[in-house]
Amino acid sequence: MLEIVRFGFIAGMTAIITGGLAWLISRARPAAASADSGTIAPEKWSALFTVVFGAIMFLGGGVAILAGEWPMGLVVSIMGAAAGGFMTPSLTNTLTGDPLLEDAAPEIDVPLAGRHRPRRLE
Repeated sequence: MLEIVRFGFIAGMTAIITGGLAWLISRARPAAASADSGTIAPEKWSALFTVVFGAIMFLGGGVAILAGEWPMGLVVSIMGAAAGGFMTPSLTNTLTGDPLLEDAAPEIDVPLAGRHRPRRLE
């Protein structure tokens, strides 16, 4: 019976945390928007929260591995490392773009789906 309650608690908390993060990220606005492009950057505090929470998950998984619960600990550690690691660039200015790379390929043909003609990006 306790295992069912534990599983329900873990599943419920996962759904609540994922839904909360999705809600926070959905509030992000493009830094530069036009008719067909834009850069969506999360707010710094939501990125910081995700990185800190990912680090806590990673450490908690390590403790679980040392306590003998290695399968669950391994999964939690990997999930924490992924969440924190993939959100870490949002804490820096790497999402704003590198001015050296913007002029690297000024003309690229992009074929569109369907019967549309390719457009030239500039």
